[in-house]
Amino acid sequence: SRGWTQVSQHNCCVTSMSQMNDGTLLGVGTSKCLYTKSSINGNWKQVDCQPVKSAIQLKDGTLLGVGMENKLWTKTKFTDNWSLVAQNNCCVTSIIQLNDGTLLGVSTDNNIYTKPNLNGGWSQVAGGCCVKSITQLQNGTFVGVGTDNNLWYKSSLTAPWQSKGNCCVTNV
Repeated sequence: SRGWTQVSQHNCCVTSMSQMNDGTLLGVGTSKCLYTKSSINGNWKQVDCQPVKSAIQLKDGTLLGVGMENKLWTKTKFTDNWSLVAQNNCCVTSIIQLNDGTLLGVSTDNNIYTKPNLNGGWSQVAGGCCVKSITQLQNGTFVGVGTDNNLWYKSSLTAPWQSKGNCCVTNV
């Protein structure tokens, strides 16, 4: 059987992670501070400590975070203060940018929603329930962590979820 392999002794303690445009890993620590590391085996370095639940870097370089109140916030560099997204900024627990640039958020009701840009309106994805977090692979496949803590996947946003049977994970 093929299981998980621990990466290195420098893997603790993040609750959310994404990859920045230059390949750097961006993590949210258990302290809710932002950390980066240059490679999977590198050491985490704290770069900001304005609390967020999760954060990503958009294709244009903007940092997009989910605040503690489940609203979207942006900044252009780590030393900036977070600015609340002006419109349609609520209520997500995690967010990703799809390969086509669309934003996809997991809402507080465990459904997935898309929006065309930061200030665009949210549209619920039919058949998107029930996940806690989601990511899109380079080949376009979506992988989500279900509310049952199993990995689920779908070939497109409109395809049905299929179980991967890998318990127990809490975030992707």
